[in-house]
Amino acid sequence: TGIIDTNIKMVLNTVMEQDSENPTPKLDKEPFYIKV
Repeated sequence: TGIIDTNIKMVLNTVMEQDSENPTPKLDKEPFYIKV
């Protein structure tokens, strides 16, 4: 579960950073990080 929690945090942080800099659809980015 530790690895999964870390991956989720990385995804959320990336999405939040991208949203603040340049608002874009979150759904386009989340699946990419989850698959990797």
